[in-house]
Amino acid sequence: MGKDIVYRECPNEPGERSRLWRYTDVCRVLKKNMGTEKIEGIFLDDESTPKQMKFTSRTFKRMTRLRVLGISYKCVQLSEDFAFPSRDLTYLHWDGYPLPSLPSNFHADNLVYLCLRNSNIKQLWKRNLSLEKLRRMILHGSKQLIEIPKFSTMPNLEYLTLSDDEDDRTHNWLELLCNFVQWICCRRY
Repeated sequence: MGKDIVYRECPNEPGERSRLWRYTDVCRVLKKNMGTEKIEGIFLDDESTPKQMKFTSRTFKRMTRLRVLGISYKCVQLSEDFAFPSRDLTYLHWDGYPLPSLPSNFHADNLVYLCLRNSNIKQLWKRNLSLEKLRRMILHGSKQLIEIPKFSTMPNLEYLTLSDDEDDRTHNWLELLCNFVQWICCRRY
């Protein structure tokens, strides 16, 4: 019922709807750079995606109110100039994220949920960000990962998954453990 209401917002122009989830609508908007400030959520899953798509910096340029983005790992390629213009992003789930870090213009101020499973990420971002609202961070299967943000920047973090691989050599677990202990001590006092 909710999907029908959203579809009726603008049946002929998907870029004018608040949420996109149908493969044909998402492709039309993203491939033709037809996104607008009205779009608040995009969901693109692997089951409905038969072909690869490539995103550039123009793909999301006008989607300044995007709050929710969920993308499956087999469907997307990114150009090196890829960017997120939205400062409102609260939910980012991108299986197989292909770049070594999130874009330099990535705004994490409102981010509550971050999932980059099986991604090519080496470090989340190349600058210090405040992650005060972040509650869940899921990075398992990201075998290239070598650095995560300091726990002190994530005071509300409740759930963290880094690896589901028993033979994981990509993390310096001792450094991570020290970072975690420091974070626990800071939270107590």
